[in-house]
Amino acid sequence: GSSFNIRGMTSVGSGGNALVLVDGVPGDPNAINPNDVQSVTVLKDAASAALYGSRGVFGVVLITTKNAKTNKVQINYGANYSTNSRTTTPDLVNDGLLWAQNFNEAFAGWYDYQTYPQNIDGRLYFSEAYLDSLEARKTNPNLPKWGLDPSGNYIYYENTDWLKELYRDRNSSMEHSLSIMGGSDRVKFAISGRYFTQDGIFKYNTDKFNRYNLRMKGEIKVNEWLTVNSNIEFSNFTYRYPLTAVGGVHSVWRLLAAASYPVAPLLNPDGTLTFVGSYSIGDFYYGKS
Repeated sequence: GSSFNIRGMTSVGSGGNALVLVDGVPGDPNAINPNDVQSVTVLKDAASAALYGSRGVFGVVLITTKNAKTNKVQINYGANYSTNSRTTTPDLVNDGLLWAQNFNEAFAGWYDYQTYPQNIDGRLYFSEAYLDSLEARKTNPNLPKWGLDPSGNYIYYENTDWLKELYRDRNSSMEHSLSIMGGSDRVKFAISGRYFTQDGIFKYNTDKFNRYNLRMKGEIKVNEWLTVNSNIEFSNFTYRYPLTAVGGVHSVWRLLAAASYPVAPLLNPDGTLTFVGSYSIGDFYYGKS
């Protein structure tokens, strides 16, 4: 959740979060419909501690929500749609030939150029002839991007951008809000609701966030000395995040770092996942996460 540091850090390691009151009651600002907010007041001096005791020593944030106006009915509807895209993308090696040449050089250098790789981490075929085949396809892109080794296993000659396979180029968000307010000298009411949804960043089986808000405020003036007020709020959110069978939460980046070879594609020519694809984002692709 959000927190507010108003009066600074008092000492190393100590907390300093302000007290947040929504219509006079401690609340979570993350759960509030932004369209319901009438005003925000910040108390940061000694008066906050005098009024709210030890809970207010780090300051107080007072959030007041909207009330209905007498003899006036208001119906407001708002909608918003936006798209988001990343501002920076890491510049990774996606050229299969360049990656393979660097892999060959690193492997041979480790062994003082006494031996050269015969495979890529025991997963993919590799040889000096394979490097020549990659270079031929660099010169002539019309050559096939795959073949078979003597054992009948696939050999790949690709230039795969694995970040592009993992992420969308952009994701969207949408919001709908509705409020109805009205009343007379004796009875007032205010009802508001909001739905917000945002698609995630992943290309396959993406994460998704949804939030729902509902607030109902009412006031009945029974007589000159008695007024009954109610303020009911409901807030809920759901967030779905895909997992991988290997490693669990947040492991997809580690798996890609370990096995996302640009020479291999996501899919085999027959439509099945390659070993690299299944080991990294396969669970995302099949929607099993």
